[in-house]
Amino acid sequence: VTKSIRPHPGGYIVDARGAVSKYGVGGNLPSDAIGAPSFSYDIIRGIAILPEGTGGYEVDAFGGLHPFKIGSTSPQPPAVTGGPYWLGWNIVRGVALSPQGGGYVLDGFGGTHPFGFGAAAPPPRPAGGPYWYGFDIARGIAINPAGTGGYIVDGYGGPHQFRIGSGATPVKPQDGPYWYGWDIVRGITLAPGSGGGYLVDGFGGVHLFKTTGSKPPAPSSGPYWAPLDRARGIST
Repeated sequence: VTKSIRPHPGGYIVDARGAVSKYGVGGNLPSDAIGAPSFSYDIIRGIAILPEGTGGYEVDAFGGLHPFKIGSTSPQPPAVTGGPYWLGWNIVRGVALSPQGGGYVLDGFGGTHPFGFGAAAPPPRPAGGPYWYGFDIARGIAINPAGTGGYIVDGYGGPHQFRIGSGATPVKPQDGPYWYGWDIVRGITLAPGSGGGYLVDGFGGVHLFKTTGSKPPAPSSGPYWAPLDRARGIST
């Protein structure tokens, strides 16, 4: 039986070297991330939390996935199989996990690459999403709670929908930030139990958007590294 620690207040922001910082909601913080990797150079490109909230993964620039636990009593996340790996090519820009099991690695052109857990098959390949061949502008990916679709965010803050399997195309996000021409966005996540989510900029600033309902609550605490472009991903 897999232990579940959801819901947890707030979420996590990962920096370029793998350090995981917490951000709070309503004055409350989530549990600590334990066992996350630590590097001496800019190599991490995203973070994703398992649907049950017991742990997650960081993804590096080549596609390597690095597990960590949330809370000291949680189990180690399952082994990942079948994902992409481009040794020496700094092309990965994000990672998202699916409630169907497994998840997706995002490349800089907008390509989505499924992976599985253990012997289980990976989730279905997304369809209908953006693809900018030769243009490294994709910056983050998020999957909806049903696993039927999701969003890719570009470096300016523009969200782009995709569907999974027979799922319908998700509602386009609204009222989020957009900085045309400024490649500053580093990740996207959906807030559990709300009709919206968050974008993170390179400084660690968290920005709200809505989809099917109201915007989620604004974070009450979190890291901020301006003028350093240090944040690389966000997850709830």
